[in-house]
Amino acid sequence: MKTRLALSLVVCSLTAACSSGGNKDNTLAPQALPDTMTARQIEVHGHRGARGAYPENSLPAFDYAMKIGVDVLEFDLGVTKDSILVVTHDPYISPELCTDSKGLPLKEKVPLATLTLTQVQEYQCGMLPHVRFPKQKKMKVKIPTLRQVFELVQNSNHPVSKSVRFNIETKIVPGYAELI
Repeated sequence: MKTRLALSLVVCSLTAACSSGGNKDNTLAPQALPDTMTARQIEVHGHRGARGAYPENSLPAFDYAMKIGVDVLEFDLGVTKDSILVVTHDPYISPELCTDSKGLPLKEKVPLATLTLTQVQEYQCGMLPHVRFPKQKKMKVKIPTLRQVFELVQNSNHPVSKSVRFNIETKIVPGYAELI
């Protein structure tokens, strides 16, 4: 429980998505909309980066999303055995998306919580064809850390990198509570 709360607070403070204080019941309240945004403005979110074009949740996917001008980068977080935040949708290494370090198929899901960051980054997660996104580029990519995504944005030359916001999800997955 402490890890989940701390994770939510870290994400909230890193993304500036929450106010500096809490409300009466001690929960975090979202900030007001930026001056440049109206309540009815449509935003473009790069869902898992740009997963239709590049391997989902990869640095190339986030870079491409900024290149085409998204307003928000959306992604989920997982935690490794050594408590490093990584950008991934699932609490495991997916055999549908990743192969081992030699490019061989995985026989089963590998829980993130059982792997160190070094072990997580041995997997290749961009060479398998994606059933739902047949035009997705194939490339060898690693599961990035949250820090790597923030550094990518900070060091980007794309004009939107100065204003792009983050929609970061932390998940509690029923049936996988022991993995989170």
